[in-house]
Amino acid sequence: MKRYVVFLLGLGFSSAAFAGVAPAGPAAELRRAAERGEPQAQYDLAMELLYGEGVDPASRDSAAALAWFRRAAEAGHLEAQKMLGERYALGMGVEKDPAESVRWYRRAAEKGDAEASYHLAESFESGQGVAKDTGEAARLTRLAAEKGWSPAQNRLGEMFANGTGVARDDVEAVRWLKAAHEKHHPVATFNLGEMTRLGRGVTQSDVYANLYYETAADQAYPPGMQRIAESYQLGRGGRKDPACAYFWIALSAREEWPFTLVTLEELEKKMSPADVAEGKRLLARTQVERLTVSRPFCPGEPLSLSLKQIALADVLPTLEAIAGFEIVADPGLGATPLRVQVEDLPWGDAFAALLKSGGLGMER
Repeated sequence: MKRYVVFLLGLGFSSAAFAGVAPAGPAAELRRAAERGEPQAQYDLAMELLYGEGVDPASRDSAAALAWFRRAAEAGHLEAQKMLGERYALGMGVEKDPAESVRWYRRAAEKGDAEASYHLAESFESGQGVAKDTGEAARLTRLAAEKGWSPAQNRLGEMFANGTGVARDDVEAVRWLKAAHEKHHPVATFNLGEMTRLGRGVTQSDVYANLYYETAADQAYPPGMQRIAESYQLGRGGRKDPACAYFWIALSAREEWPFTLVTLEELEKKMSPADVAEGKRLLARTQVERLTVSRPFCPGEPLSLSLKQIALADVLPTLEAIAGFEIVADPGLGATPLRVQVEDLPWGDAFAALLKSGGLGMER
């Protein structure tokens, strides 16, 4: 069974909240340094009060932490300023206050911080805590995107695709979505699938759209799961397989996403009992964890192989894991060397090319 590594972005959350910052020294010395007015010590102490190792969640002192964050932020500490922006935006340990959130994000953005610029742009776009201004939102989003912040790159791509705060430009949209996709941003990857399926800013291709959808699905992004399920259900891109459609819709249902293209119950009504049974078998073989999705390949899924002078016996375990069934070689084959290079072929076609390279065949 192939394993897919998934990169989760804490979209909408300050990275500082989970940084696990170590104290500058023993607790007493850290507090003394904070009381002397050292901004980094003040920030570290606030983090310790909230997230320090060994701190019982029930005994965390969010009020004291907020006070230390504020002292550090007032002294110009960047991460403390972003932390206050986040906490006031979300109402974390403090009453929600969009205007106060904007004030702190603005101070951090003025230092050139990409994350702060992105969150400030969100406020301008939504009109939360500041007068709504999509043009300013687009400007700030571009600033963050140009500094490599992938959520901003994705959002800028969406803005160009929808004409939000900028003139609609599909080519520019695809350029920014690709930049975020290359940083493993699942929403951008899904959005690229949509643009490719519709032929907006890029040559229309259901095959390549499915590759984007499946990549987003493997990153546990429910819309990607639903789109690739739709492709399997309809045969879009030449990959019709109801069991795999069932597999992805069932996985997306576990994510409790508020919108769905089709429910599992609706899909089952359109499937044969055999296809439902196969979908359940695929699901039973799958484990979905926070950082890893482990699953079998679905029939027709693109596969790339680059093998040089490899023995059949050495590659069979991998092929079995991909195929989801046992492959037994004739003992009389010997150590036939194989050599093949294919890209983005359905796994069955890739396997056939591999066998052909060694003058081999297969029967059931």
